[in-house]
Amino acid sequence: MTKERILDCDPGIDDAVAIALCCVSDELDLLGITTTHGNVALERTTTNTLALLDALNQNISVYAGADWPLVRPAIHASNVHGASGFGGVEIPMPRAWCSKPDAP
Repeated sequence: MTKERILDCDPGIDDAVAIALCCVSDELDLLGITTTHGNVALERTTTNTLALLDALNQNISVYAGADWPLVRPAIHASNVHGASGFGGVEIPMPRAWCSKPDAP
């Protein structure tokens, strides 16, 4: 029996691996992905998610979430993860944008 899940993440490198593993898992049914700021800004983490799903040939709904923390200024880790969030690796731009502009 598969477990239905929604993944919330800020793709950079580590979350890209998590997304790929979820996509090939026989135990999970990935219903959607919500993105947030973190390693890099929200627009880039969302673009990374969509581009990664394109590369994996996956059709999974993506929703952009919060682009700032609730209680402090945003701090990104581009000094660790590079400007792209993928350690300086550039991937092709995604073919489509978010399923919906904001996470439910």
